[in-house]
Amino acid sequence: MKTRLLMAGLILSLAFNLGFLAAAGYRYFENRKAGDRMIRVGSTPDSSRHMTGFELAPEQARRIRQKRMSFQPRVQEIRMRLHEERTAIADLLTHEPVDTARIVRKIEGMSRLRCEIEKEVVFQLLREQSELTPEQRRRFIRMMTDRMIADQRNRFPPDSPPGSKRLIRRRLMNDRGVLEEFVETHQPKEE
Repeated sequence: MKTRLLMAGLILSLAFNLGFLAAAGYRYFENRKAGDRMIRVGSTPDSSRHMTGFELAPEQARRIRQKRMSFQPRVQEIRMRLHEERTAIADLLTHEPVDTARIVRKIEGMSRLRCEIEKEVVFQLLREQSELTPEQRRRFIRMMTDRMIADQRNRFPPDSPPGSKRLIRRRLMNDRGVLEEFVETHQPKEE
Protein backbone atom coordinates (compact mmCIF):
# COMPACT_ATOMS: atom_id res chain seq x y z
CA MET A 1 0.00 0.00 0.00
CA LYS A 2 2.80 2.39 0.93
CA THR A 3 4.76 1.64 -2.22
CA ARG A 4 1.67 2.13 -4.37
CA LEU A 5 1.02 5.47 -2.77
CA LEU A 6 4.68 6.43 -3.20
CA MET A 7 4.63 5.32 -6.86
CA ALA A 8 1.44 7.28 -7.50
CA GLY A 9 3.04 10.37 -5.92
CA LEU A 10 6.19 9.96 -7.99
CA ILE A 11 4.22 9.49 -11.21
CA LEU A 12 2.08 12.53 -10.41
CA SER A 13 5.21 14.57 -9.65
CA LEU A 14 6.87 13.39 -12.85
CA ALA A 15 3.76 14.27 -14.89
CA PHE A 16 3.60 17.72 -13.31
CA ASN A 17 7.30 18.38 -14.02
CA LEU A 18 7.01 17.15 -17.61
CA GLY A 19 3.95 19.34 -18.13
CA PHE A 20 5.80 22.35 -16.78
CA LEU A 21 8.83 21.70 -18.98
CA ALA A 22 6.63 21.17 -22.03
CA ALA A 23 4.78 24.45 -21.39
CA ALA A 24 8.03 26.36 -20.85
CA GLY A 25 9.54 24.82 -24.00
CA TYR A 26 6.44 25.64 -26.02
CA ARG A 27 6.54 29.29 -24.88
CA TYR A 28 10.26 29.49 -25.64
CA PHE A 29 9.89 28.13 -29.16
CA GLU A 30 6.81 30.24 -29.89
CA ASN A 31 8.78 33.33 -28.89
CA ARG A 32 11.69 32.27 -31.07
CA LYS A 33 9.37 31.58 -33.99
CA ALA A 34 7.59 34.91 -33.61
CA GLY A 35 10.84 36.81 -34.07
CA ASP A 36 10.25 40.53 -34.54
CA ARG A 37 6.50 40.18 -34.32
CA MET A 38 6.59 40.07 -30.53
CA ILE A 39 8.23 42.08 -27.82
CA ARG A 40 10.03 39.56 -25.67
CA VAL A 41 11.59 39.98 -22.28
CA GLY A 42 14.90 41.69 -22.93
CA SER A 43 13.78 42.71 -26.39
CA THR A 44 15.97 44.86 -28.52
CA PRO A 45 14.82 48.28 -29.69
CA ASP A 46 14.24 46.98 -33.21
CA SER A 47 11.68 44.34 -32.22
CA SER A 48 8.29 45.94 -32.00
CA ARG A 49 4.78 44.65 -32.02
CA HIS A 50 3.16 47.90 -33.13
CA MET A 51 4.97 48.02 -36.51
CA THR A 52 4.06 44.51 -37.57
CA GLY A 53 2.14 44.19 -40.81
CA PHE A 54 3.11 47.57 -42.23
CA GLU A 55 5.37 46.12 -44.93
CA LEU A 56 8.13 48.59 -44.19
CA ALA A 57 10.78 49.19 -46.81
CA PRO A 58 14.29 48.36 -45.54
CA GLU A 59 15.19 52.05 -45.37
CA GLN A 60 12.02 52.86 -43.41
CA ALA A 61 12.73 50.04 -40.97
CA ARG A 62 16.31 51.25 -40.52
CA ARG A 63 15.24 54.84 -39.78
CA ILE A 64 12.56 53.67 -37.34
CA ARG A 65 15.13 51.44 -35.63
CA GLN A 66 17.48 54.41 -35.26
CA LYS A 67 14.73 56.54 -33.74
CA ARG A 68 13.80 53.75 -31.36
CA MET A 69 17.40 53.28 -30.26
CA SER A 70 17.49 56.87 -29.01
CA PHE A 71 14.06 56.46 -27.38
CA GLN A 72 14.85 53.41 -25.24
CA PRO A 73 17.60 55.03 -23.12
CA ARG A 74 15.48 58.15 -22.49
CA VAL A 75 12.56 56.13 -21.19
CA GLN A 76 14.82 53.77 -19.26
CA GLU A 77 16.35 56.73 -17.42
CA ILE A 78 12.89 58.00 -16.44
CA ARG A 79 11.90 54.50 -15.29
CA MET A 80 15.00 54.33 -13.12
CA ARG A 81 14.04 57.64 -11.48
CA LEU A 82 10.52 56.29 -10.97
CA HIS A 83 11.97 53.19 -9.30
CA GLU A 84 14.07 55.42 -7.03
CA GLU A 85 10.93 57.34 -6.01
CA ARG A 86 9.13 54.08 -5.19
CA THR A 87 12.07 52.93 -3.12
CA ALA A 88 12.13 56.25 -1.28
CA ILE A 89 8.42 55.92 -0.48
CA ALA A 90 8.94 52.39 0.83
CA ASP A 91 11.76 53.72 2.99
CA LEU A 92 9.62 56.60 4.30
CA LEU A 93 6.84 54.16 5.22
CA THR A 94 9.18 52.26 7.53
CA HIS A 95 10.15 55.29 9.64
CA GLU A 96 8.26 56.35 12.74
CA PRO A 97 6.60 58.81 12.70
CA VAL A 98 5.51 58.59 9.08
CA ASP A 99 6.18 61.85 7.23
CA THR A 100 3.04 62.07 5.10
CA ALA A 101 4.03 65.41 3.54
CA ARG A 102 7.23 63.90 2.10
CA ILE A 103 5.31 60.82 0.94
CA VAL A 104 2.81 63.05 -0.87
CA ARG A 105 5.67 64.96 -2.54
CA LYS A 106 7.22 61.66 -3.65
CA ILE A 107 3.87 60.51 -5.06
CA GLU A 108 3.52 63.79 -6.96
CA GLY A 109 7.04 63.30 -8.30
CA MET A 110 6.08 59.80 -9.45
CA SER A 111 3.04 61.24 -11.23
CA ARG A 112 5.25 63.73 -13.07
CA LEU A 113 7.61 60.93 -14.09
CA ARG A 114 4.73 58.80 -15.37
CA CYS A 115 3.52 61.80 -17.35
CA GLU A 116 7.02 62.19 -18.83
CA ILE A 117 6.97 58.54 -19.90
CA GLU A 118 3.57 58.98 -21.55
CA LYS A 119 4.80 62.06 -23.42
CA GLU A 120 7.94 60.26 -24.57
CA VAL A 121 5.87 57.32 -25.83
CA VAL A 122 3.42 59.53 -27.72
CA PHE A 123 6.16 61.63 -29.30
CA GLN A 124 8.07 58.47 -30.20
CA LEU A 125 4.98 57.13 -31.95
CA LEU A 126 4.74 60.40 -33.86
CA ARG A 127 8.44 60.25 -34.78
CA GLU A 128 8.10 56.70 -36.05
CA GLN A 129 4.89 57.52 -37.84
CA SER A 130 6.61 60.36 -39.71
CA GLU A 131 8.55 57.65 -41.57
CA LEU A 132 5.38 55.97 -42.86
CA THR A 133 3.65 56.46 -46.19
CA PRO A 134 0.12 57.95 -46.13
CA GLU A 135 -1.45 54.48 -46.45
CA GLN A 136 0.74 53.10 -43.67
CA ARG A 137 -0.20 56.12 -41.53
CA ARG A 138 -3.89 55.42 -42.01
CA ARG A 139 -3.39 51.80 -40.95
CA PHE A 140 -1.26 52.95 -38.03
CA ILE A 141 -3.96 55.39 -36.83
CA ARG A 142 -6.63 52.72 -37.19
CA MET A 143 -4.54 50.27 -35.18
CA MET A 144 -3.89 52.83 -32.42
CA THR A 145 -7.53 53.91 -32.13
CA ASP A 146 -8.67 50.28 -32.14
CA ARG A 147 -6.32 49.67 -29.23
CA MET A 148 -7.69 52.71 -27.40
CA ILE A 149 -11.21 51.44 -27.93
CA ALA A 150 -10.24 47.98 -26.67
CA ASP A 151 -8.52 49.50 -23.63
CA GLN A 152 -11.57 51.61 -22.83
CA ARG A 153 -13.84 48.62 -23.26
CA ASN A 154 -11.86 46.67 -20.68
CA ARG A 155 -11.81 49.45 -18.08
CA PHE A 156 -15.47 49.43 -17.13
CA PRO A 157 -16.52 47.92 -13.81
CA PRO A 158 -19.30 45.32 -14.00
CA ASP A 159 -21.80 47.72 -12.42
CA SER A 160 -21.18 50.58 -14.88
CA PRO A 161 -24.33 52.23 -16.25
CA PRO A 162 -25.90 50.68 -19.34
CA GLY A 163 -24.67 52.25 -22.55
CA SER A 164 -21.45 53.70 -21.12
CA LYS A 165 -19.29 51.34 -23.18
CA ARG A 166 -21.18 52.31 -26.32
CA LEU A 167 -20.82 56.00 -25.47
CA ILE A 168 -17.05 55.76 -25.02
CA ARG A 169 -16.71 53.77 -28.25
CA ARG A 170 -18.72 56.41 -30.14
CA ARG A 171 -16.57 59.20 -28.68
CA LEU A 172 -13.37 57.42 -29.64
CA MET A 173 -14.67 56.71 -33.14
CA ASN A 174 -15.51 60.42 -33.51
CA ASP A 175 -12.08 61.30 -32.16
CA ARG A 176 -10.49 59.06 -34.80
CA GLY A 177 -11.19 61.72 -37.44
CA VAL A 178 -9.69 64.40 -35.21
CA LEU A 179 -6.67 62.19 -34.58
CA GLU A 180 -6.21 61.47 -38.29
CA GLU A 181 -6.39 65.19 -39.07
CA PHE A 182 -3.88 65.97 -36.32
CA VAL A 183 -1.48 63.34 -37.60
CA GLU A 184 -1.79 64.55 -41.19
CA THR A 185 -0.81 68.10 -40.20
CA HIS A 186 1.60 67.36 -37.36
CA GLN A 187 5.25 66.94 -38.20
CA PRO A 188 7.26 65.88 -35.14
CA LYS A 189 10.54 67.65 -34.73
CA GLU A 190 13.61 65.61 -35.50
CA GLU A 191 16.32 65.13 -32.94
